[in-house]
Amino acid sequence: MNNISTLFLRVTPTFDETPWAWLTYLFLFGLFIGSVIYILFYIYRLRHQMDVQKELSNIKLRFFTDISHELRTPLTLISSPVSEVLEDDTLSPSVREHLNIVHKNTERMLRLVNQILDFRKIQNNKMKLLLEETELIVFLMKITENFRLTAEEKQIDFTFHADQEELYLWIDRDKVEKIIFNLLSNAFKYTLPGKSVQVSVQSQEKYIRISVIDEGIGIEEGKVDSLFKRFETLTKTNILQPSSGIGLSLVKELVELHHGEIEVESQRGAGSKFSVTLPVGREIFEQDEQAELILNDSTENEPPLSYPVAEPTGEPGTEATEQLSVLIVEDNQELRHLLKNYSFQEIYHSGSCQWRRRIETGPAGHSRYDHQ
Repeated sequence: MNNISTLFLRVTPTFDETPWAWLTYLFLFGLFIGSVIYILFYIYRLRHQMDVQKELSNIKLRFFTDISHELRTPLTLISSPVSEVLEDDTLSPSVREHLNIVHKNTERMLRLVNQILDFRKIQNNKMKLLLEETELIVFLMKITENFRLTAEEKQIDFTFHADQEELYLWIDRDKVEKIIFNLLSNAFKYTLPGKSVQVSVQSQEKYIRISVIDEGIGIEEGKVDSLFKRFETLTKTNILQPSSGIGLSLVKELVELHHGEIEVESQRGAGSKFSVTLPVGREIFEQDEQAELILNDSTENEPPLSYPVAEPTGEPGTEATEQLSVLIVEDNQELRHLLKNYSFQEIYHSGSCQWRRRIETGPAGHSRYDHQ
């Protein structure tokens, strides 16, 4: 028994076996959970802020659109009388010059208002195409005539070239006019006097290409890719020619509605070339829910339409023919009066009518105006 000896050993535990380690693990786990919760909450808050900002932006846009819509009536009431007065040959040169300035800027404001309304329609996917077969060359020449005076004033060589005398294409005339008008407006805006602007039309088997070529200031290479983004402008390069940044974005949207493409070639200081490619034929639009084809059912052999003429009554004091009557429906009294006197009074019978508003009850809750 005396040969037995006792040895006391103390084994030191590793860190992961100590209570401090478990406390550390617990702290790190809590920190991880807290970080995840914070990140998720932060993402939720950002999304909520984005939703709020988007809703505020939509409210502002709706308000701005409503205001723009209301501007169309007074602008029309200014533009139409000015156009009528300008037809008077007795105007003095100074008065005619002042009225031309008024008419030019009124038309510009109307175009801007219409751009805003079209922009909102595209945003809400409510823009529709009303397609009809159009002789493109004559149609484009009529558009270019609007810029002849501008070309003369700025001393710009403005030319139109087409490789065919006649080209028939299915287009929405109003939309294509806005496309070409915007491209030409930009071309003249950024082209200096003494330079040139050209409209070129090239026909292929399956598409037609319309190009607007200018010798303007050109576009910076870094801006070409973002040129068609909304509210992108060239203000930094030409601060004297401010732009809303809607025109080219609207052009791209309208071209894509026609199942076409738009391309830009530009060199700084040498000019730019905007090419719009539109498909030939109507087959591509037949399955498009946003397109409506307007077909012309009349033939050349059909006799021209004539208005009905009343037979003479034979009574003294009565005319041999009776004028037609047309009902003008417009809630603005001044515009209704302008339409009657300026557009229809010499052709149609002039009378008076009153409107009584009647509120209909029911699930729809619509308002109706009954003619008396």
